[in-house]
Amino acid sequence: AATVAAGAPLFIFGTRAEGIAAVVARLHALADEGGALLFEHVESFGEDTETKREVILAPSASTSGSSSLTSAVFGKHAHSSMREKALLVQCFRSRSSAWTRDLRSSISAKSHTRVDESPSVHDFALDGEIQIDGSTLPWRTFPGLFARGGLDVMTRFLLQVLPKPSARARVLDFCCGSGAIGAALRLRCGDMLRLCLLDADAVALEAATRNLPSAKCVLSDCWDALPRKPRFDMIVSNPPVHNGIQSCFRVLTALLKGAARRLRRDGTLWLVCQCYIPVDRLYEMAVASSKNMKTCRLIDLRVASEDGRFAVWCARKASEVQGAAASKTLRTDGRSVVSPQKSVKNARKRSRNDAKVHVQKRGKSRKTARTD
Repeated sequence: AATVAAGAPLFIFGTRAEGIAAVVARLHALADEGGALLFEHVESFGEDTETKREVILAPSASTSGSSSLTSAVFGKHAHSSMREKALLVQCFRSRSSAWTRDLRSSISAKSHTRVDESPSVHDFALDGEIQIDGSTLPWRTFPGLFARGGLDVMTRFLLQVLPKPSARARVLDFCCGSGAIGAALRLRCGDMLRLCLLDADAVALEAATRNLPSAKCVLSDCWDALPRKPRFDMIVSNPPVHNGIQSCFRVLTALLKGAARRLRRDGTLWLVCQCYIPVDRLYEMAVASSKNMKTCRLIDLRVASEDGRFAVWCARKASEVQGAAASKTLRTDGRSVVSPQKSVKNARKRSRNDAKVHVQKRGKSRKTARTD
């Protein structure tokens, strides 16, 4: 309200799992010190409104357990099964509220946040400390970050298992958050370690930039904005596996599919996730769907450690010879599964052989008829 002009519209979009249903009541209750409402004409568009317009989140691959926010669709004819309900809230900045500079100052004093015409993300920064490997580090976080921007239990478990890279290793923290994994590796290896931090959340990356100023930070949705070179000696990750409250393996699958292309020879991948997630199956599916299977092969994919709740998986990049051999057959639960490329070749070979046999049989039958 401090930055929106009088009469200007405000749109808020979110899922019910994110608490969007409570926004309408809160907007109705927002008022200045004189009692004038800050927002007016508050409306919500969703499945329960009179407009019958429905906002839905469509999963991209719900059959495989992977879903993502691919589009916001309006229309009463859209099927709502297997989709997450969401709402679009629309309101307008009230013209009756004065919202003077003095009032901005009072709001700022109450929330310990500067409120003016041009707010910055750093106005909402939360500066504190974090305990990593017995050391206390100054730490910046922001509201809404995963695990409040701190060290969550899964990352802590990963750090207990993660081997120490060489002093000058090139390491990528995939889905870095506020940079906890990178900070731990920096403590263990020193300032010579070449860190790269990647995340799709610009706010999280802003915190990571402050917490690890010497690291290279890349804002990217998975691999999209990360340059192909240089490659890394180690990739570590605590990837997100939920979209709201629903399971979503899109990021994990992308990590498994693209890791080998970003690793140096004998480079290693380390990741942590819940024990129930079939990382090996997701990897085989990702490789089978790849156009060039040799370039994305990992070998020795295994569980390095687990505690009944979480599992740390590790793998290393295959050499060209190993990748070529591994791409011929994929193994799932001990059963040999022929790769898609091999299946096509076998089918073509069988069809050619069947055609030859058919021609030979016709020739023999004609020769027998002449003899008779």
